[in-house]
Amino acid sequence: MHKLLLRQFKKVLDGASVEALPKELQQLLNAVSATYDSFDKDRRQIDRSLELSSKELGENLRKIVEAKAKDDAMLASIGDGFIAVDRVGKVVLVNKSFENMTGSKFSEVQGKFLLDILPIADENNKPMPESERLITKMLEGKISATTSAKMYYARKDATFFPVAITVSPVVIGSELTGAVEIL
Repeated sequence: MHKLLLRQFKKVLDGASVEALPKELQQLLNAVSATYDSFDKDRRQIDRSLELSSKELGENLRKIVEAKAKDDAMLASIGDGFIAVDRVGKVVLVNKSFENMTGSKFSEVQGKFLLDILPIADENNKPMPESERLITKMLEGKISATTSAKMYYARKDATFFPVAITVSPVVIGSELTGAVEIL
């Protein structure tokens, strides 16, 4: 008989023997005992599965952290300014060169619309309408990838600097999920 069931039985019946019970009740207790044993076996299998899954998740997390560190190092080493936006044009990522060029830290621009934080002017120093910006055209599906002529971006301090912009789509599967702009 399962040790937990036997302990419960002795507690309830003040130490009476299982053998003193009617045969039908003994059969019921044996069936309950078998269920307890089956439960213990299942629990051990689940515990083992959880342990293996936990180890696997830990290893996968380690690999992801390592890959992210490599990606961050590569992004930081790009000499050109880099900015990534989501499908609606909100900033999701910039590199250190972008921060140095614009004077804006990632924490200041993250989640904000690129069009709101980075004014652009054409070669005649005329503000460019949102509809004419390459990244807007990219997100609207009007162009697939392009490089601009000379333009000017405004820094955080409102001074302008010249840039040649390359815009490329970010596609996952067959879905446009955003765009990247290299300054």
